[in-house]
Amino acid sequence: MSASLLLTIVLALSLVGYFMGRANAGALKKAGMGMHSIPAYHGYFVALSCGIPAFLLVLIWIATEGAVVDRLVLASLPSYITDGIEGSRMSLILSEIKSIAGGRIFGTPDPAILEAADRYNALRGTASLAIVVCALAAAIGGMAFARARLTPDFRARNSVDGILRWALIVCSVLAILTTLGIILSLVIESLAFFNRVPVLSFLFGMEWSPQTAMRADQVAAEGAFGAVPVFWGTIFISAIAMFVALPVGLFSAIYLV
Repeated sequence: MSASLLLTIVLALSLVGYFMGRANAGALKKAGMGMHSIPAYHGYFVALSCGIPAFLLVLIWIATEGAVVDRLVLASLPSYITDGIEGSRMSLILSEIKSIAGGRIFGTPDPAILEAADRYNALRGTASLAIVVCALAAAIGGMAFARARLTPDFRARNSVDGILRWALIVCSVLAILTTLGIILSLVIESLAFFNRVPVLSFLFGMEWSPQTAMRADQVAAEGAFGAVPVFWGTIFISAIAMFVALPVGLFSAIYLV
């Protein structure tokens, strides 16, 4: 089952939970019981309790399933294939396994590679079944937990506000961490680049030809990393764009006024 279909099912269960919670609170209200929160908040609480755990499980599965399956498949390969193999060559072997697993076979693969492809498909199937079971169990369990808490004096509004507050805090923290990660990545890669290319050569060099070997087994030219052509190209294109856009925009504004 695809992740999008599973998320759709979780969303549908959350919607069912909303109507169940709202109907339950409405029945209590009609029975003359004093309610702390309006029925809609009871529905929101059930929907969030149903959807959030399952949604988090699916996100974790999407983020980790591929890497875990790849590691398990590579770990199962015999030693005569993996001994002395570097990362790039291992990636090629994994690509071949995935290609065979998808039905695209070229030449006569090693029997161990064919077995690994079968194992890859089996692991993917097991992982898909496991996440479906876990996500549905989390959704149904969350719905049952929330349904059991729906009483006339239950502070559903406070609970919903608390859940949303924590969700916003988590999103804010993730946004900050993502920004810090981008900055850190840029700094690390820039330091690695300027360890190989002098800063003055980069800023004032007149040739940009970055054909250079990235690995020890590659053959390529030394490469030139003078940024002046890049800067000039950016300035030149911007000047042309301004030359076209400025009079058109100015005359359009004058005409509209």
